[in-house]
Amino acid sequence: MIKIIYIPNRVSDSTFSRELIKREIERKEGFKVTDVNTDVGEALRASTGDCPDVLIIDPAEQDAAAREQIETIVSFRRAHPRSGPSDVLILSWRILEYAARRLGDADLTYQFLRPSEPYEIADKLERMYGPGCGRTGLKSERLLFVNRVKSLLLAMEIYPSYKGFNYLVDAAVLERYSPERMTLSKEIYPLLGEKYGRSPGSVERAIRLLTFIVRDNEIWRARFPFFRKRPSNSELIAMLAELPADGEDLRQPG
Repeated sequence: MIKIIYIPNRVSDSTFSRELIKREIERKEGFKVTDVNTDVGEALRASTGDCPDVLIIDPAEQDAAAREQIETIVSFRRAHPRSGPSDVLILSWRILEYAARRLGDADLTYQFLRPSEPYEIADKLERMYGPGCGRTGLKSERLLFVNRVKSLLLAMEIYPSYKGFNYLVDAAVLERYSPERMTLSKEIYPLLGEKYGRSPGSVERAIRLLTFIVRDNEIWRARFPFFRKRPSNSELIAMLAELPADGEDLRQPG
């Protein structure tokens, strides 16, 4: 049973909307909504006996209030590392950099989802956690994907000793899991620069260096024969982001 806490936005909250989201999620096999509450702290404190798996939050519209919600989640996680949810799904049209940084620091797995109708949210939950995916959940799927990207990079002789190795892995994760397509120059490079203490230009140059290595690698040429020349940064990131989370040994050509 996948247990879920849902934190609606105070602006759109109503008895009808609460019952609707609960009904749509629980129509899916193996899902239970243990609480729907606009007060994230109250919901988490009340959940300690239920051991929920996932917290879905439609964050407050004001940045300060949204940050306070995130800090409440982080504080609860640190005080109760075994009784709170490990996965946080954030309903947002954009990446909330503060949320990504703080939740990551607290070892919480997070994903941004486009705000949508309750039945669509329920469908997304089923794809992530339902019986068809073996109930591996967000953390396991993302870990499989990250390991697959790293496997392919190592096979192409791109090693962690290159500064761009981690930048490229993180960029592929952002490309794959962002609710809206992110721009490299205005969003991904600055976000990675902030994370690693580098300038956006330094991140761009480090990744661009790896495109020259890729161009001459036989595994890359075998897997992506339609590239007749060196891929751009955006093309390389996009190709990595589309890798399936599991499959054949990436150390071999396709």
